[in-house]
Amino acid sequence: MDLAALVLRRVAQRGELASVALNTHGTRAVQKLIETLSSREQRQIVVEALRGGE
Repeated sequence: MDLAALVLRRVAQRGELASVALNTHGTRAVQKLIETLSSREQRQIVVEALRGGE
């Protein structure tokens, strides 16, 4: 697991990514984050983290 995936997993576990995505300014930040993802593992972590915000 690369460093980016570790950081993403930590944020996802804390439920912070979904909270950021629901914020007016955070939405754009999450969009930019998604644009930078480089692996399937990273994308899966983000998907799982955002599902937590349902």
